[in-house]
Amino acid sequence: ALIRATCILILFFCFKPAGYFVAIAGLVMTAVNLTFEFFYKRYLIPELRIRLQDFRWSHIRELIASGVWNFVTRCGNILLEGLDLLIANLFIDPLAMGVLSLSKTVPNMMTQVLGNVSTTFGPHLVACIAENDFKKATAAIKRNIRVVSLLTTIPVGVTLIFGKDFFSLWVPSQDSGVLMSLAALTLIGILITGVAHGITTIFGAVNKLRLNSLVVIASGLINIGTVALLLHTTDWGVYAIAGVSSCIAVLREFGFTAPYAAKCLGMKWHAFFLDILKGVGVVIVPITISLGVSWLLPEGSWLWFFLSAGTSAVLSLLVDFFVILKKEERDSVLAKLLHKTN
Repeated sequence: ALIRATCILILFFCFKPAGYFVAIAGLVMTAVNLTFEFFYKRYLIPELRIRLQDFRWSHIRELIASGVWNFVTRCGNILLEGLDLLIANLFIDPLAMGVLSLSKTVPNMMTQVLGNVSTTFGPHLVACIAENDFKKATAAIKRNIRVVSLLTTIPVGVTLIFGKDFFSLWVPSQDSGVLMSLAALTLIGILITGVAHGITTIFGAVNKLRLNSLVVIASGLINIGTVALLLHTTDWGVYAIAGVSSCIAVLREFGFTAPYAAKCLGMKWHAFFLDILKGVGVVIVPITISLGVSWLLPEGSWLWFFLSAGTSAVLSLLVDFFVILKKEERDSVLAKLLHKTN
């Protein structure tokens, strides 16, 4: 991401601005990602070799079929979250699109990080399912929820307190209150869907993707229809665009994703509800700590912002480390850290 940002800055500073600079930076970032992925493949699983005699066309067809439904799911996510700027441009005006784009900067970064982190839980879950050890798979999912809640609640809680200051420093010409209100609507959705994000790996592990894909497509279509209706019948403007997608995403998590994931593992439909609610409730820790830090330190500069937000994040991490994780999980993390530092 830093390389992508650097490429964009260099291109815009050195040449006449053009929209395709963003695409060029994306290509550079992809090339860097591929290089690192090749390196980590060689480092982590050097024994893995590609051999033609290991290929089975039946397995390839199965993977392609699953890939199609993953593609459908991505399309549904675009309908739910990826067309908001276009809708703001078409139904309101380009200025509203710009305001909405600014407000979603931090939430979009969080979404990308959570998506990357959640995918790391997939291989272990697949191994549990392959061994028909559903009890172990359930324990892994609940552990994943706790870990992701640790990574979700801290940035969300800190941003809810310091987000307005961030926007006032970053874009002083804009109304930081409006930007923070729009960001908060998106962050509330990310808080719940982010904590439950690890549950979606179940569908791929058990290869039951079709129903989830259709539900995601349906929720995306409902989002567009609802937003269009509200924009024509109310004066909510960009608040409708930011709020409706979050509401639909939350309803989908509790109304379908969590119950269906539990069913796929042969559990009661509400098996994951308490874990999700606990993970979401922990956001009170970074919010409380951030409020305390904001009252202690003087305001008005980037130095104050980074010092306050950084202090709040570190303190929240220390507290959540003992609040969220179980003892054996804390011991495992500490053992790995000590192993890496020795």
